[in-house]
This record gives sequence, structure tokens and C-alpha cells, in this order.
Amino acid sequence: METKHTATPWKLHFYDDEKELSIGIQGEKYFCEVARIPNYTSTDEANAEFIVRACNCHDGLLGACESALMELKYGAGHEAIDKLQDAIAKAKEIGQ
Repeated sequence: METKHTATPWKLHFYDDEKELSIGIQGEKYFCEVARIPNYTSTDEANAEFIVRACNCHDGLLGACESALMELKYGAGHEAIDKLQDAIAKAKEIGQ
């Protein structure tokens, strides 16, 4: 059996007193330490935000791509366009 990842949505947490960036889920223990360095940079912060956003959008983007593929293959309708636009908009949101 394959081990599964922690369910989304993930959140980014800043421990200012420890200069630490961690990823976890709301109300639970944080499970991924992104940076624990004195004076982490804005690039470290942006990288952590990108990881969270990409992971949180994965299922929606995959579903939209599968739907679009079915419509391209079988000409089922225009529902996939709406799904793709929604998935792209969510992928572009900051702080998901």
C-alpha cells in the first residue's frame, strides 16, 4: 500500500520568534519545516508560499485537465473551460 500525503488545504505558519517557516494544516501540528535560519529571506518566504499554493491546487488542476481532455476527445461540451479557468485562478491566488 502506498503512503499518502497529509490532506490539503495546507497552511503556511510563521514563527517570528524562532525565524521559522513551517507548513501544516489548520488546527494541527505543522509537519514540514521550510526554513529555520536567522533572518530567512523574502525568497524563502515566497518559496514556502509557492509550495503551499501548488499543493493546495493540485487536485483542482488535475481534475480540470482531465475534464478538458475528455471534452477534447469526445466533444462533450464547454464545462471544462469553466473548470480550467477556476483552477487557474485558484493557482494564481496567494496565501491559499
